[in-house]
Amino acid sequence: MTRRPPTRTEAALLLAFATVLSFVTTVAALVTLVVKPGNFLSVLPLLIGFYGATAMLFFMRREAIGSQKPVPHIVMGPADLARAHDAARRRLATLRAEYAAFESDAVQVLRLPALVDVSVPSTARFVEDLAAALVLDAETPRSVAGLREYTSAVNRARRSWDAAREAARRIRDTTLAPGEHAAVRRVLRLLDLAADNDNEAERRLAYARARDELTKLSGSGTLSVPPAAMATLAARAQGEPR
Repeated sequence: MTRRPPTRTEAALLLAFATVLSFVTTVAALVTLVVKPGNFLSVLPLLIGFYGATAMLFFMRREAIGSQKPVPHIVMGPADLARAHDAARRRLATLRAEYAAFESDAVQVLRLPALVDVSVPSTARFVEDLAAALVLDAETPRSVAGLREYTSAVNRARRSWDAAREAARRIRDTTLAPGEHAAVRRVLRLLDLAADNDNEAERRLAYARARDELTKLSGSGTLSVPPAAMATLAARAQGEPR
């Protein structure tokens, strides 16, 4: 375990204590030598010890002062702030696009249902972090501190998204009951049939049946299906391109 260096106050108090103690010890040693000159050799180690301790504390104080240098103040011009803000906004836009693509894809939702279930801690954390980043995204930061806050929020949302996806991959559909597993498998088969079918009438029918099955699952509270996924299925059931 790495020990932290003493603070300035701690080092100063120790140095003052050692200085006073050394002074008192020196006076006592001198008085002893005046009264009993033959005791010099017995007093010498004591003097060396106290003065050595004083020297060590002096260097500790220097270390404390050196380790507590003020953090340099970062100054960024308007152009630098704008570039850094644009870079952070692009990262947030990429994250939002990934999330929107997931919510619009019923297949992905069915394979990773935990990623749309806010009762799962990692998913709830992502939703909160994304909301916090979007709140800050509404305004342009006018200072380094504001930019740092916005960038931190974007990075935190990205980490939460990655963590939530990883957790959802581990959980998969293990929280579903056997009957619910069967319903999910039926929907996935319908979606696979629709994706691989060149017959427009059959493809539209498969999408419509998949949408109806998901509506039942969502209505029963078994599975949370994003509105975007339902809208995509409804559009494809009406013949919109895949």
